[in-house]
Amino acid sequence: MTLDDFKKNEEKILKFWGDSKIFEKSLAQRKGAKPFVFYEGPPTANGLPHIGHLLTRIFKDLYGRYKTMRGYYVLRRAGWDTHGLPVEIEVEKQLGLKTKKDIEEFGIARFNKKARESAQKYKAEWERMTERMGFWLDLDNPYITYRPEYIESVWAIIKKIWDKKLLYQGHKVVPFCTRCGTPLSSHEVAQGYEDITETAVIVKLKIKKPPKRGFFLSIQYPQLRRYFFSILSNQKRKFAFVSKKSVSEAERAWCPEFNEGRARPRVKGPAMRGGRAKPRL
Repeated sequence: MTLDDFKKNEEKILKFWGDSKIFEKSLAQRKGAKPFVFYEGPPTANGLPHIGHLLTRIFKDLYGRYKTMRGYYVLRRAGWDTHGLPVEIEVEKQLGLKTKKDIEEFGIARFNKKARESAQKYKAEWERMTERMGFWLDLDNPYITYRPEYIESVWAIIKKIWDKKLLYQGHKVVPFCTRCGTPLSSHEVAQGYEDITETAVIVKLKIKKPPKRGFFLSIQYPQLRRYFFSILSNQKRKFAFVSKKSVSEAERAWCPEFNEGRARPRVKGPAMRGGRAKPRL
């Protein structure tokens, strides 16, 4: 069988599935059975699908078919992701906007309208790919993340989590985009991540009182080093003093003594009150 024969056979099967509404009949046969809920992790349709999307959708389709054969009612609902920086950045490029201020001057309502349009720019291509690969999915009734009913459903879920006391406040270091003025997800960082080298200065400050102690001060903007006149310590924080040997190593590799257990006992900020630092630049 040639590749062309495979192609024709696939198209013949797809036509039979479509004309006979096989997907819809498979759902009707399981109506009332134990549900297996599947909402597709929604793609953003402002970009064209690629081989990675094809591979992941094969597994998504596999689970839906398997659970159906096991007797479950599997309502497979499509979705479209219309939020996030990829959509906004694409619109910024189209409109020639460079900063958050440019967006505000253009008009947030007008910008949001453009973003909604861009978010589904290639919707037809995504649907064509979905149908061509035989991925059984309800494309006629998708959930769309900018619709009020979707947004309200997310808040309703968060409310239930809160009521069960499963929500807690924590602290996490996350990437931040200074241009966009927003934290970034790992996916957003991966789209344009690159390693760069920035100039920084680590200043060693000798304390006059108490003796034989000092500070390391990291300065992100070396040009400002001459304007540092004092160091303020948080009175509720604890500070670790390290040995002279450790300090010399820290100058070569950013304080490895903290990982190697050579840090001296910690003291609270008030213990350093009255100390005077003399810069050694």
